[in-house]
Amino acid sequence: MKAQELAMIKRIESKSNSDIKQSDYEYNRFDAYNDKSIFEVKHRHTFYGDVMIEFDKFSYNYAYAMVNNLNFVYAVEMNDIIYIFDIVNLVKEGFNFNWKWREMPKTTEFNRKEKVQKYVGFINIKHSYCEI
Repeated sequence: MKAQELAMIKRIESKSNSDIKQSDYEYNRFDAYNDKSIFEVKHRHTFYGDVMIEFDKFSYNYAYAMVNNLNFVYAVEMNDIIYIFDIVNLVKEGFNFNWKWREMPKTTEFNRKEKVQKYVGFINIKHSYCEI
């Protein structure tokens, strides 16, 4: 996990007064967890009014949360503000993620330029339930 994402977890933990642990399995599909929630965290260098979520992470983490009676929190940091999204609640409300295929870099790691098709959705920041 990137240092910026670790710092995000610490900020969320301190503001929420709850113990959040980093996922101990390197290839886990969520970054952190506590007894109530799993957390997927993303740090963006550019501000976007609509944050993107990859369907593979969304679907796995949503199903995992449902099976384990947990909440699925998606946290995105942009311009030193962390936007917190309650994915379980958005789904319950019938939120339209506007899923679509996009050609995108295969990974943001290691400066690789290979592109692949990814199925992604979007959440406007006005749907965050809090900002940290």
